[in-house]
Amino acid sequence: MDFLDLLRIVFGLIYLLFLPGFLLSFLFFKSNWIWLERILISIGLSMAIVPVAIFLMNLIGFKLTTLNIFLEILLILAVLGGLIAFYGKKIFNKKNT
Repeated sequence: MDFLDLLRIVFGLIYLLFLPGFLLSFLFFKSNWIWLERILISIGLSMAIVPVAIFLMNLIGFKLTTLNIFLEILLILAVLGGLIAFYGKKIFNKKNT
């Protein structure tokens, strides 16, 4: 295994198992969590969201290729990022206790 394969694995794990849940945790959960809680919830949410999204993509009839899965998760990240940008002031300015 060379260095590029290692980079692909590390960034792929972050992309699949962290980013979707991290963005979703900012939308649905309180904003005054410590970072360890947010990281652990993010991993759990990503492990729930990504397989369901891939299953639905297969159910619709798309072929499951690396590129299609990458683009689907990129679309999920873009939608979640857009929602955070749209509702950002409401999310980050409210005081949750």
